[in-house]
Amino acid sequence: MKTLCSFAIVLLIGCYSNAQQPLNKTSTSRDTQRSTESTFEAYCLKHALSVIEVSEGKSNQYVIAGEVKPSSSKTASYVDYGIQLKEEETQYFQISGTNTILKAESIYRLRLSYALSQQKL
Repeated sequence: MKTLCSFAIVLLIGCYSNAQQPLNKTSTSRDTQRSTESTFEAYCLKHALSVIEVSEGKSNQYVIAGEVKPSSSKTASYVDYGIQLKEEETQYFQISGTNTILKAESIYRLRLSYALSQQKL
């Protein structure tokens, strides 16, 4: 009888530990995925925008999506300008009162450049 009870307890402990193991792996993969997403978001905040100085005659070679107000910060992100990045379209915005165009990269291009930057590490 003692042997049977001992066997049942060992069996229950083994089942419990096996049941917990996949949950730990799943939560670890979720944490890794979240940190990768937040790292990509940080990359986008830093690299999505670039400024193009244009002369009077060349401004018509860009399809302007809208106009934005100049930012007082040199490190302003697309969020600061209120721009929503598009998946497959690079957008160009005229900065009010200047001959400067703000270029917002597409999410597709940002993913490619982010992946390349990760390979270099």
